[in-house]
Parts: sequence; structure tokens; C-alpha cells
Amino acid sequence: MIYVATIVITQAILVSWAALRPVFGVSYAFSNYAMICLGINALANPSNKQAFAIFNLFFTFTIFHDFLCWFAYLPRYSHFDHTELFMISISIVSTAIKPCQAAILWREAAKYGVNVSISSFNEMFKLDERAYHGDSGMTSKSSAPQNCGEYKSMSRKDANPLS
Repeated sequence: MIYVATIVITQAILVSWAALRPVFGVSYAFSNYAMICLGINALANPSNKQAFAIFNLFFTFTIFHDFLCWFAYLPRYSHFDHTELFMISISIVSTAIKPCQAAILWREAAKYGVNVSISSFNEMFKLDERAYHGDSGMTSKSSAPQNCGEYKSMSRKDANPLS
């Protein structure tokens, strides 16, 4: 987990510096801060494989998102001052090291038992069928409540004991 902690801390520092002047817009800072929060969540509960897998997936997503932000703001680069260009260079460094960090994260995930195949993600994020269909687990006849929700027809005489 020391690798994960190092990656989260370095990305937090780099993204914080780059977000001082958000030249890439709010979505760049927001997606990277969300990635950092997911990383902190994965570090807080290292036995939760699903949190670790979500962090890895979102971390990989932010690589592509960062590139999209770069291309969206590419025409405006000539209008930036030196401070904004410095922030852009920090963002470039942050994104340039992300593929290496993502490879380290996926290797660490495999060490902690997170299977990184597509079928394992399908199984990991699959809804519990019983919860989805409303089955409480009481499927046998002996344990099912009797007359639950049924209305017994009664005559008026049976319904009113005073008459």
C-alpha cells in the first residue's frame, strides 16, 4: 500500500499546484480531486477490493480526461502568461507520470487479490440478484410466512363480535 499512498500524495500535490490557476477549467481540477478522494478511500480501507478497483479505474480515466482538457485548451496557449504556462507544465508532468503510476496501481491490485480481467469486473460490480428481485432469502415453504397479505373473506356477523 506504500505505492498507492505515494501515488495519491504526489498526485494531490501536483493537482493542487495545477489548480491554483485552473487553466484547464474546473473539470480538470474536479476530476483529479475526485480521483484523490477515491485514493484516500482505498487507503482507508485496504481490504475493500471494490474501492481499490474503482480507484484504479477512475485513475485510468483521468489520464484520458487530462488529455482531452489539454486539447480543448490548446488554441488558447498563446494567450497564457508565464504563471499559467508553469501550471500547464506541472499538469503535463502530472499526466505524463500517470500511465506509469497506473501500471504500478494495477500491479498492486493484483498483489492484493483484485483480478484485473474484464470478467472479474463484471462479477465484482454485479448486483446481488436476490436483493434486486426482492427475495429475502426465505424461499422454502416451511419458513415462508403464511397468509401474508391475504384477505380472508368474513361475513358481517364474524367481523362484528358485538352483534
